[in-house]
Amino acid sequence: SKFSKILLEMKGEKGGESVLIGLKDKDDPDDGSESKIRLNLTKDWGVYELKLRENFITADLKKLYVVTEFVFETKPQSIYVRKIQFIK
Repeated sequence: SKFSKILLEMKGEKGGESVLIGLKDKDDPDDGSESKIRLNLTKDWGVYELKLRENFITADLKKLYVVTEFVFETKPQSIYVRKIQFIK
């Protein structure tokens, strides 16, 4: 991949929402073991910039098939996403 970061612009409905962001390559098993990063959101729009190689170490960036996943662990939550951008 020629990209080094992913930029997400997100907010929670009430603030305090927690979501895991993940990436998977074609060889990652479908068992939840892929690398994920926790983001804690506020009720205001925030920009979150994540380094791909450092934060998603299990993902082969040349073989991605899930380019962004949102995982909620304990309870339903409402979040809003208005931008997902890969950056060189």
